Amino acid sequence: MEQENNLRVLSLFFSEMIRIVLDYGGTVEKNTGDGLMAYFTRNSASGITSQQTAVAAALTMFSAATTIVNPLIQNAGLIPLDFRICLDHGPITIAQVGVARDFNGIVAIGTTANIASKMLAFADPNTILIGTKVYEGLPALWQSEYVTFKTAQTGWFYTDNNVPYAFWLYHGRWNIPTA
Repeated sequence: MEQENNLRVLSLFFSEMIRIVLDYGGTVEKNTGDGLMAYFTRNSASGITSQQTAVAAALTMFSAATTIVNPLIQNAGLIPLDFRICLDHGPITIAQVGVARDFNGIVAIGTTANIASKMLAFADPNTILIGTKVYEGLPALWQSEYVTFKTAQTGWFYTDNNVPYAFWLYHGRWNIPTA
């Protein structure tokens, strides 16, 4: 029964999260069972950066969890979900990897994808953690109002400098009116 409940909860959760990624023009690279990896490309015609789009999608994910997903889970007598979102920005390579007809899929590889994945160890539940390259692509107002420095003690360096790659906590959320 516990596994059946877990599967129902995860199915509901990922159905909503994947829909949000797609609504924001993102691509779901993989669903790992209890994780999701997606990427967003820049829409140069709109003037909105991929960093802004990714943060907006993350905010929408937390909003959907707060207003839709977790209330349904609680109404079923189950424990609501805690999750974290980690975002980095930079070049990635998208390729199909695996055996030609079996066991293959699209994967994102490169430093950016690797760091975004490793950031999870630094993120607390129900937080959005962003890398410096995401921070740099956000409007100044977002930086000053919604972002605080988390740590430079990450253990990662980009190759062209000797400065530690810092992580930032994005603490803004959509303002959801109450009835």
